[in-house]
Amino acid sequence: MDKREMVADVNEDAIVFDDLDEAIIGMAERAGSVSVAIYDYEKCVEIFMKNDGMSREDAIEWMEFNVVSAYVGEHTPMFLHPFEEETTPIDLEEIVSNFPKEFLAIPVYDGVTGEEITHLEMFTRLHKGLEKMQCKPTDANVEKAK
Repeated sequence: MDKREMVADVNEDAIVFDDLDEAIIGMAERAGSVSVAIYDYEKCVEIFMKNDGMSREDAIEWMEFNVVSAYVGEHTPMFLHPFEEETTPIDLEEIVSNFPKEFLAIPVYDGVTGEEITHLEMFTRLHKGLEKMQCKPTDANVEKAK
């Protein structure tokens, strides 16, 4: 069952927008109101940029004036702007300090390059990769890494 069908299963009159199915993240309900589709606002902007070749500014303007402002009754969807999750960046030195030096010196093979590297070098490359991708592991993941 795709997202559009899941929405219709809860409220067959719920309004869904063409070409934005990927941005549907769920349904909202409130006492005294009908259930409506919820869209991820940022994902909608990304879809307009990708599918229609819009700049970010144009996609946001389109969203505001043609989508978000298009109230068509109680079945009109909602658009979510999630709060940024507060995360703790990985402290590579702290993680590495929890491993014996002998372990960090053991050679392993880098699955990408085929090079023989140490565990320490592997951790360093992973850390640089996470920074490059702008990943921010959660505290729980940092604890698991220890």
